[in-house]
Amino acid sequence: MPPPAQPSALVVDDDDSIRLSTAMLLSVMGVTPELAGSGHTALQLMHDRHYDLAIVDLSLPDIEGSDLIAKFHALAPDMLIVIMSGDNDRINRVRHLADHCVEKPMSAHALRSAIDKLLLAHQEMPL
Repeated sequence: MPPPAQPSALVVDDDDSIRLSTAMLLSVMGVTPELAGSGHTALQLMHDRHYDLAIVDLSLPDIEGSDLIAKFHALAPDMLIVIMSGDNDRINRVRHLADHCVEKPMSAHALRSAIDKLLLAHQEMPL
């Protein structure tokens, strides 16, 4: 029996440093990251590939984060969603769209813990 496929994640944030640090964390966790600096780039990538997880900043320059997440749900209903934002009120308004929310500035530990829990729960779901 072949080993399980390495999970993949789409990281959507217009801040280069957050994208790169999140990608490094994911790589260490054994998750293959793909990076998008805009919502439109993320949507293009979604048409070409399936992702197990999306980590999405709500404040993107080209599309409202909640609108992007709605499009993700339409394209890949089984994809896990983690929302990131520095605005706690905004997180609370769209919390229902995500599997987990992380407030910025975020610690690597908090993000890693959230991702670990989501991926573990997702792997244990019956087909």
